[in-house]
Amino acid sequence: MLGSTGEGDRAIQAYNFRVCMTDSAENRLPIPRPASYDRTVYQPLLEAIRAGKIKRFVDEVVKFQYIPNRKADVNDKHFAGSMSLSRPGWSHDWPEASPEKRQQIYQRHLDYTLGLFYFLQHDAEVPEAIRQEALAWGLPKDEYVDNNHFTPSLYVREGRRLVGTFTFLEQHCQQAPGTVRGYRQPDAVAVGDYGLNSHGCDAPPAYHPGIRDGAYSMYYSNLPYQVPYGVMVPKLVDGLLVPVAVSSSHVGYSALRYEPPWMALGQAAGLAAVQAIRQKQEVRQVAVPQLQASLHRQGATTAYFSDLTAQSPYFRAFQWAATNGLYHQVPAWGSVPYVDHFVSIMGQYTQPFPHHAAGADQPMDEALARLWLRQAGVSSEPLLKEATSLSRGAFLQRLYEEANRLSQKDPKKNWPPVRETRP
Repeated sequence: MLGSTGEGDRAIQAYNFRVCMTDSAENRLPIPRPASYDRTVYQPLLEAIRAGKIKRFVDEVVKFQYIPNRKADVNDKHFAGSMSLSRPGWSHDWPEASPEKRQQIYQRHLDYTLGLFYFLQHDAEVPEAIRQEALAWGLPKDEYVDNNHFTPSLYVREGRRLVGTFTFLEQHCQQAPGTVRGYRQPDAVAVGDYGLNSHGCDAPPAYHPGIRDGAYSMYYSNLPYQVPYGVMVPKLVDGLLVPVAVSSSHVGYSALRYEPPWMALGQAAGLAAVQAIRQKQEVRQVAVPQLQASLHRQGATTAYFSDLTAQSPYFRAFQWAATNGLYHQVPAWGSVPYVDHFVSIMGQYTQPFPHHAAGADQPMDEALARLWLRQAGVSSEPLLKEATSLSRGAFLQRLYEEANRLSQKDPKKNWPPVRETRP
């Protein structure tokens, strides 16, 4: 990027409060004016309003996500032209700060947030239409009653991260060479699909004055990705699993910093801890195939399918197969048309991701049966002869059971054996 040295620094994503607000007159409390209020802090908003860049409060100054009972989750407007809820540059001291310093950072954000709302609702230079729109929203009487009806948590988007046995990078969210899918992670214990995203690390520089420094949103370049066990296993510390502050780059972490991956990794961490205790071994020595089997038994996914849920009778077989690479050539590279991720998945999560179906009900064909038998290290002429009379799901279930049976006969082969086959 123009003006960048290319060197690392201590800058991290901006923080803000995600504020629960309501427009219900019966349930609404006014925004209090903070003791440290200084209207000059918010004057850049007036400049943006006069320039015609801001014409309304909702979704132009702050981002609104409506929730039940006439409430909204009010968040930072990611690419706001001027000011929003987050304050790029204010978060840099947080990761290594003392509790006292963190409290100062917290209070600074709190005062700024209340001041922003108060300014938009009451400042005489804010146009009447914007003031009235902002005044329609206040703090809910029935939320956070022990914290003045304001959310008690500062949204810490990024802090200190683990140095683990695997470092999750930007590329691990994206399409791998020679396949319509992402990079295969044999040690996957979770999946994610959130896009790479940063609310910015510093104020807009002279080189690109319309955008915060370090801000980006690249969800259109992502596809469903696997998260390996090693992101939460320290390289040097024993007896510790870290499912939130995972081992990753700054950009890679921006895809993993959300509750669904954290919950999935937390489930995997709990099962891994039990496995390590029972087998009297360190967590970095845990047999990941055995851990994956435990996850699959609980209905957890280690590979994404757009048409398969944990209720399918073939769920465990398909999870085993895809995690071990059997689906990395299905559909075959070059056999399906390109689908623009930005167009097809606009807004994320709203539609099945293209070309990621399991196709459990499709009839099995001999060529695919031969490929899967070879990849799984299973030699079974009876199963091959029967393949074309089975659905894909039924065949894969039989293959899964046979691979498991063979692994029980030879424990050294791990659970179930699969050979790497590269495109």
